Amino acid sequence: MDKKKDKVKRLEPNERVKKLDDRPKVNPFSIGASANKEKTATTSNIGQTMLESKVQVKETGDKRKAVRMPTELYDDLMSSRNDWGAKGSLLTGVLDGFYTAFQREGEKLLTTNSHGETRPVKVSTADFKLLKLIKFETDMSYTDIIASAILYHNKVTKKSKK
Repeated sequence: MDKKKDKVKRLEPNERVKKLDDRPKVNPFSIGASANKEKTATTSNIGQTMLESKVQVKETGDKRKAVRMPTELYDDLMSSRNDWGAKGSLLTGVLDGFYTAFQREGEKLLTTNSHGETRPVKVSTADFKLLKLIKFETDMSYTDIIASAILYHNKVTKKSKK
């Protein structure tokens, strides 16, 4: 029996701590990390995180913002467009044209309307930045700014058609 005790090496307490520190750091639940480096929703619940790693819940990647617009004005603006791509580019063109006119003429272009019914419409990130710039300068709602932009666009296009 004495021979067996001699074969087992006893570690001092300091040596045990060193052995534990030398082990590789492993995240056993892989919280906040994904195996294939895709974006996954992170949660604080370990069970949900483990389930997500098996199911691979992904973010949509949709960076657009939803803004409320007056329904009548939006329908009038979009009535001539049938495909979705043209609708998005038309709204971008309307906001770009309005912003350049707003820089020249100032707040007299803005109107406060009593909008009846509004609907949410997704706008691109660039369009939303323009809306934020105008809102910062005027303290008007996004709905009022978009209504003013559409009314300005309608006025300009009617002048150009005549």
